[in-house]
Amino acid sequence: MKVLYATDMDRTIVFSQRFLDEYPTSAKYEIAETKGDRIISYVALDVKNKLHTLNNNINVEVVPVTTRSKAEFERINIGLNNKYAIISNGGIILENGEPMKEWEEYLRGKVDRVELMDVFMDLGELASVCRKVDIIDGKYLFTKTDDAETFDLEINALRIKYPNVEFTRQRGKVYGIPKAFSKSIALTWLKDRIKAETVVASGDSELDIPMLQVANYPFVPEHGELAKKCYVSPEKLIPAGIDSALHTMKKVEELIS
Repeated sequence: MKVLYATDMDRTIVFSQRFLDEYPTSAKYEIAETKGDRIISYVALDVKNKLHTLNNNINVEVVPVTTRSKAEFERINIGLNNKYAIISNGGIILENGEPMKEWEEYLRGKVDRVELMDVFMDLGELASVCRKVDIIDGKYLFTKTDDAETFDLEINALRIKYPNVEFTRQRGKVYGIPKAFSKSIALTWLKDRIKAETVVASGDSELDIPMLQVANYPFVPEHGELAKKCYVSPEKLIPAGIDSALHTMKKVEELIS
């Protein structure tokens, strides 16, 4: 059986110091990501080692799936040379580290670049937005708000004006993502391309919901916002912590044994 193991990165595989302060652990871990002299995230050694083992198994395709930009994704260094990765919330599929041409061609006629620039202008004019709007990898928009209540009211007008764009707020982070792509659309496309029979997926946030919905075996760590907001049933939950991904990997191992 060919298993596609799709895993979110932040707070699923790599974790910040703030997380470690909130969820103290006896598990051994090491630095996974730096930015200049600053440490950004850590990875549990057992998780890193298990990922390497699965990645070297011919029956498993380990696919990182993230909303991160290409540059942000490439900051993560856990020594894993994945053939594929889904980044920019599904806007880009990397193959051997480079954007896959077939996926780029597939999206070319589906994303309205003119409309995206119009959204860029309108989003930046909202009173509740507290920083400039960025276009991430030419695919989607990102900004922040320090007034969630006002933002949630203001964004309704843009949802009506731009029905082809999904507006999402995660705490203070704000995303404007064309509905032409998502983690689930990219994941389903890749699954068909590599002829995987089963998808095991794990993620912790609302942007992971589409990916989890198309997986045969979805898993959500108890520390994630999806668990805290009771978006998932108990049988899909795995214990919280920096080594939580080990529980998802156990399912992958069971499927290929």
